[in-house]
Amino acid sequence: MPQCFVFLSSCTSFLPDFERVEALEKGEQWLATGAYGGVRLTILDGGLFDGYKVVQTNVGGAGFHSIGLSNNIAWSSTVTTGLINDGFRGSKLQYSLTTGPKVSISQTAAITCPVHLTNVQIDPTFEGIHLNYLLPTIYVKDMLFAPMTGWSGTMYLRAELPFDSENIGFGMLIGGYKLENQNSPHCPSINVNLTLLELTWDTQLI
Repeated sequence: MPQCFVFLSSCTSFLPDFERVEALEKGEQWLATGAYGGVRLTILDGGLFDGYKVVQTNVGGAGFHSIGLSNNIAWSSTVTTGLINDGFRGSKLQYSLTTGPKVSISQTAAITCPVHLTNVQIDPTFEGIHLNYLLPTIYVKDMLFAPMTGWSGTMYLRAELPFDSENIGFGMLIGGYKLENQNSPHCPSINVNLTLLELTWDTQLI
């Protein structure tokens, strides 16, 4: 099932989104592949106006697998491999795994809470601190615009919550929209991600 993706901003906004609101039956499986690419402005040190800013590009491919565990619960995983490039790190290979449960709470809504693991570090000088997150997400089917196009539309809101930074925490709210032609044999789709809000806080481990 080939898919195409566009993204803006945020550390995980490059992730292609394959999820569907509809529940899988127990033992039923859903497989998909796709590509992603885009450009975002990255602030590596400091604030929005006084921070060190670089333009970052991401391109790559992704694979997705979901299996039904019960009539409304599934386990979904996305694997990505690609290139990340910016003026601070240069070019390097980026790979990630996003995996976790999905609960279809109705015919038009679902929630997920996957873990996102990647080899990309916040800052190459800080060894061991990677951009790993919990990504709780709510999905709602578009019942207005999408039916007029003949495609299936899904809106989603995702929180980006880090869990491996010892001294500073930060989070994002990411809004997204996906269009999918489920009537086509290959179910082509496209999704757009946009960062809505950044939240910051300081933490200290004793």
